[in-house]
Amino acid sequence: MCTKIACTKVCGTRGGVQCSSDEFCQFPKGVCSNPTDQYAGTCKKINKGGICPAIAKPVCGCDGKTYINDCKATNAGVNIASEGACKTP
Repeated sequence: MCTKIACTKVCGTRGGVQCSSDEFCQFPKGVCSNPTDQYAGTCKKINKGGICPAIAKPVCGCDGKTYINDCKATNAGVNIASEGACKTP
């Protein structure tokens, strides 16, 4: 979807785009892979040094790591598997 300010790039499907090297394909929470093209993602900037609110609301990233909040996971370029800390095996 494009506006005068920005254009959202759809990714993660056969018809979608490849995100640039400083972006990741962000899927809805709970979607870590998309083998059947059921979900479309959007390209989001990776902002490892980005500022996030100091609110502790842990999320489990699709990389198996717990992040203090969804902002920290997004800034790291990681999709969110679930709310709450990751469960240890």
